Amino acid sequence: MTTMVVPDEHQWVPAQVPPGPALAIAQLLRRFAEGIRSGTPLETDFRLAVRRHELFAALERASEAGPITL
Repeated sequence: MTTMVVPDEHQWVPAQVPPGPALAIAQLLRRFAEGIRSGTPLETDFRLAVRRHELFAALERASEAGPITL
């Protein structure tokens, strides 16, 4: 796995926010606040969050299993 660079149009918090969990939470809270201000709800819900975590778990398992030979 490699670190992905987030394009500027998806960077909603100041550059001083450290990478990792702090950045993820800051991005989420900023988006949540803008949704409240604009009256536009976030597209996500608990069911979607569960599906995403299942996907992340599957990706992690696949990564641990190593390359597939055909």
